[in-house]
Amino acid sequence: MVVNGTAGSGGPVTSTAGAWLLDGNTNTAVKGFGTNSNTHVDFETNGITRGRFLNTGEMLWGNTGIIAPAMAGDPLHSYVVNNTNNWAFNAINTTAQGGSVFGSNTSMANAFSGIEGSTNGTGSGIKGMHMAISGGGIGIQGVTNSPAAAWAGIFMGDIGLTGAIWNISDARFKKNILPVSSVLAKVMELKVKKYNMRADEFPGLSLNPNKSEFGFIAQELKEVFPEIVQQKAIPDPLVLNSNKQNKEMVEGYYTVNYISLVPILTKAIQEQQNQILALNEQIGLQTQIDFSNLTQSRIIASDNARLNSENIFTANLDSKPYIIGVFEIDAIGNQKIQTNGVVTVDADNENGQILAGDHVTVSSLGKAVKSINQEWVLGVAVANEASGLVEVRIDIRFKH
Repeated sequence: MVVNGTAGSGGPVTSTAGAWLLDGNTNTAVKGFGTNSNTHVDFETNGITRGRFLNTGEMLWGNTGIIAPAMAGDPLHSYVVNNTNNWAFNAINTTAQGGSVFGSNTSMANAFSGIEGSTNGTGSGIKGMHMAISGGGIGIQGVTNSPAAAWAGIFMGDIGLTGAIWNISDARFKKNILPVSSVLAKVMELKVKKYNMRADEFPGLSLNPNKSEFGFIAQELKEVFPEIVQQKAIPDPLVLNSNKQNKEMVEGYYTVNYISLVPILTKAIQEQQNQILALNEQIGLQTQIDFSNLTQSRIIASDNARLNSENIFTANLDSKPYIIGVFEIDAIGNQKIQTNGVVTVDADNENGQILAGDHVTVSSLGKAVKSINQEWVLGVAVANEASGLVEVRIDIRFKH
């Protein structure tokens, strides 16, 4: 190719290589654009450099030098630097298809972020906003295709909100739906603790070392309600967070689903309220009972096995199925029929000494006697019989 230039143009130039022509080229194969020397390639308008291909491979827009150097091995070599306008980069899609910006790490060994933002100011590192003033939409969405092992979102630090957190709970999403049996006894086993977080030892968690917390210890909670405790990989808590970070996920740490405690505690409150109602009913009924024919520390029965019976009497061999409790008089003279808990009963040795763990039924005089048959029992002895008395935890049922 020969270019006959005017004065000052550097011409004429003679070359056997191809050339890029303004306003279009017709190529029959891939062609290169650039230099064969160790120099940059600049793009200019109005005599000002607007962009540059560096001789090291990076592409810059808005600046001629790298402001934030790439990490070693960083495959992203495009930099947009803004010195004059509000935004360094704008991506706007006006169509009904596709998005504005897409970032993806396709290697499962890559621990970098697909898209990352950060700020030294008071604004957001990344902000999502649903712009429409009506209709549905999402400001920020996190999704995982591996719910058992991965996270759709994870935050190191406090989360503030003005709305509510809504769990998707439609019956159409659920199966194997079963009622929950008694949980009150398990709730009584929970150990509530007060503690401080070991922030200095785990800088990657952004913990507050000066704040006292109330909660549970996951390992202890797992012994009572294992369904709401699990080990799940988290970003390495020993490594301080930074930009463009290749942060590995670390296994072995326990996590707790505190939200699942809500239905558990609801069930426990319901059970407790039923107990309160039953006790109130018993208190009301006990005020109407004629205790004059009853003997202290003896087993009591009624003709309908309930406290509301008009015929309450000292139990005997024939009334085992109608046992309701034990008649007690406390230190200040209050009389009542105890229907739950641990009671002290006069003992009968007809079937041998009553030992802790023995099932206890009633003898002919309303005394406690060791059960040796399939029959109705008052409960189970919690200690060995001594001095003619035995302590029994009331659990009225038919013993097989």
